[in-house]
Amino acid sequence: MRVDHGIGYTGPLARGGDDWTSHAAVPHLSAGSQRAQLLRCFAEAGEEGLTAYEAGVVAGLLHVGYWKRVSDLMNAGLIEKTGGSRLVGTGKWQMVLVITEAGESALRGVVVVT
Repeated sequence: MRVDHGIGYTGPLARGGDDWTSHAAVPHLSAGSQRAQLLRCFAEAGEEGLTAYEAGVVAGLLHVGYWKRVSDLMNAGLIEKTGGSRLVGTGKWQMVLVITEAGESALRGVVVVT
């Protein structure tokens, strides 16, 4: 499914083998979604950036498949590689990622309903 996500990206955010519910949720960056939580973490990290693992820790999402949502954000152009890497809590090296202008724009479009 290809959708104009309103951020200059028209590629798929859900994987081909994902359930229909994942494809239905693709056009939306809901305030409480894991993608939005992770994207906020990258925004707050600024130029220092975060690894996927670090973002999962900060967002409190280590118990779920946070790395899939980080991959979704990268595929959508909302975060990007810095070229750097860091040793993380798993004992492995991971690439450092930062939010893009498109990511900042997407966050501005997220409406928090309370």
